[in-house]
Amino acid sequence: MTTIHVTEESDSPTGWTHSVTITHSDGKIQTLTVTLCFQDYEYWSGGSRPPERVTESLIESLLGAEEGSKVPSPLPEKFDASTARRWMPEIDRALRSGSWH
Repeated sequence: MTTIHVTEESDSPTGWTHSVTITHSDGKIQTLTVTLCFQDYEYWSGGSRPPERVTESLIESLLGAEEGSKVPSPLPEKFDASTARRWMPEIDRALRSGSWH
């Protein structure tokens, strides 16, 4: 089972920067830095979830993308959450639908 954990959150003038650790089912560990702006946070969660949970759900959705999608594998070491829309156009619907695990 793959686990996703935000290990550090820092505030910025436009949102948050999250350090994320992904432990894949094969034991491989990947570390990412993901920025999340206030606008995407509000759009995806309506303020109902903590920012780190939005980032975790975003990564979970990206990792669960169907084979053949534009989601890079492995995910880049550093990216802005809004980039996910280019990789996975249905990400807005997935996150806004309340598909929170």
